[in-house]
Amino acid sequence: QAEVFTVPYGVYFEVSNPSQIKIFADVDADGRHNTGDSDIEVIKWQDNFTIKTGGLLCDSTAISDLTVTFKRPNPDAIIVDSEGNPCTTGKVTITNGNRDASVTVSNAGQISLR
Repeated sequence: QAEVFTVPYGVYFEVSNPSQIKIFADVDADGRHNTGDSDIEVIKWQDNFTIKTGGLLCDSTAISDLTVTFKRPNPDAIIVDSEGNPCTTGKVTITNGNRDASVTVSNAGQISLR
């Protein structure tokens, strides 16, 4: 018997809270993190790690928040910007002031770290 998956799960990044990310259940299945959703965990980074200024990108455009969700069993990612517009890729660049690291997610579900 196949399981039925009805709620997408995702991760939410925002410039206004640059030292944390939220893992959430997208209860209303709209592809965005909002008040109707259920936060599962807020992950706070060490004090010296933050989202780099201009470090949230929808394709190549800097944005104020980024949501990436996955609806099982599909491997594709749903990536949206601050306004809910779809992105082909979402990129988050984290810095500790000395070094940067970037995570890029494609809408095909591929995740890469640089």
